[in-house]
Amino acid sequence: MYRQCVKFFNTVFGTYDLKLIRASEYKFTESILEVMADSSIDTKSSSAEGIVFSMDRAIQIHALLESYYENVVNPPPLHLFYRTSNAQHQKSYDEIIEEFSDRLASVAIQAPQATFRDKLLEIISGIKAEKIFFLVDDDVYIEKMDYFEFLQFDTKCFVPSIRLGLNLNRCYTSQVDQPLPKFYALPNISDRWLTWKWNEGLYDWGYIFSVDGNIFTTKEIKVMSNLLDFQYPNTFEGALGKFYRVFSKRWGVAAKKSCIVNIPCNMVQTESNNVHGNLHQDVLLQKWQQGFKMDWHKLMGFANESAHQDLPLEFKKR
Repeated sequence: MYRQCVKFFNTVFGTYDLKLIRASEYKFTESILEVMADSSIDTKSSSAEGIVFSMDRAIQIHALLESYYENVVNPPPLHLFYRTSNAQHQKSYDEIIEEFSDRLASVAIQAPQATFRDKLLEIISGIKAEKIFFLVDDDVYIEKMDYFEFLQFDTKCFVPSIRLGLNLNRCYTSQVDQPLPKFYALPNISDRWLTWKWNEGLYDWGYIFSVDGNIFTTKEIKVMSNLLDFQYPNTFEGALGKFYRVFSKRWGVAAKKSCIVNIPCNMVQTESNNVHGNLHQDVLLQKWQQGFKMDWHKLMGFANESAHQDLPLEFKKR
């Protein structure tokens, strides 16, 4: 009877944008509405910082960082948050951290006695910029881009994405073709940008809380993260979905061509059985130990059909 009453109410009053929600969901909604109403938060600010998640993927995180610093104009500071499973992987990260030590804003390792959630909350609490984005170690920047152009958008109204573009017509994670959403011409927004409604998009075009480059208001992420339970990046991304109702009516905005591609050639987490390739991380570790790096330059300008795409990797001597 309860479910029938809820369904009846939501059907009748849904046209007025009214919906019955659980008390726990109301707590989430109320917390974000309070942040949105805070006039002291400058959601039009061009200041941003990024957090990069990584585990046992030295050669891949190296490609991400190298492609980021070579391709990005006005690169926001990056915080590397990583963990390793053994001393060999740790040694490879030590080498990468030394190479990028003068460019990374901070480096944090998840110690065995600490939880991913606690350490991530600590890192987020230290972010001073008004906006925040996340990256994962199997991302690669395949286009030149200026972050200031993406940061011009008010994150109270928009969730900008650097991973989407007209080239995306397939969703790799769901293994289905995906249609492009309806695009809108908005006042004061140049036609060089794609603008759509997140709640009208399907698959990647409706996935607001991607940790592959979507840009958010830092204060909102801080509040949400403290309310949620999660263990690792996958469940963090999924947990953020509890706030979908609040964010769903925001606009998406993206360049006409994807700026990054995610190359899921392997899987290092055990939280979810994501679709992935079969190039084991230990094989890639051996390539790194032999003095190789990913030749990601071969991917520049590549028109990926999906935000995630298992592409063949090429290597060259460091």
